[in-house]
This record gives sequence, structure tokens and C-alpha cells, in this order.
Amino acid sequence: MKQPEIELVDGGVRVTVWRRIVGSGVGSMSPAQLTDRQLKILNMIKKNSQVSATEMSVVLSVVKRTIERELARMQEMGVITHEGNTSAGKWVVLKELPNF
Repeated sequence: MKQPEIELVDGGVRVTVWRRIVGSGVGSMSPAQLTDRQLKILNMIKKNSQVSATEMSVVLSVVKRTIERELARMQEMGVITHEGNTSAGKWVVLKELPNF
């Protein structure tokens, strides 16, 4: 990670602290960062990379839109990505969870 920058600006001090960007490649993260539902979704994807949101919604007893929101959030976090088109694509796990 980049070191913080300290600058004198207009009679004051500015400190820039850099952060790591989530989703910048394959890595690992803590299971505590995912909700219980997201962990279940991740498990389903690991078992079947072509599982659909509809199938997940049936298994988890929630509406499809809830699954779509969870999948979008997991993609934003850099945990998973979707390759290919909607009907014939597959899910790819980008971050492995320790002790999962």
C-alpha cells in the first residue's frame, strides 16, 4: 500500500491516506465481511457456476430481486464476477474466503 502523503497547503497541513481498492484481483477476505445470505450465495456459486438468480431465490426463499441486489453488491465488493451473457454465462469467484 502507498505511504501517506504530508503536504503544507495554504498555511495548513494536508495528509492523504491511501486505501486499498477492493476487487483489484484475486485475493482473500474475511467471511465476516459478507452477510449470511451472501455466504450462502457464494456457496451455491462454488457448487454450480451457472446457477441462476431464480434458482438461488427458490433455494433461499427470497424474491429474485433480492438475489440480484446481493449479487450486485458482491460484484461491487470484488468477490464475484459474471462472465458471458445473462442466459448462458457463469459466475466466477474472485476472492476466496478462509475457513469457509
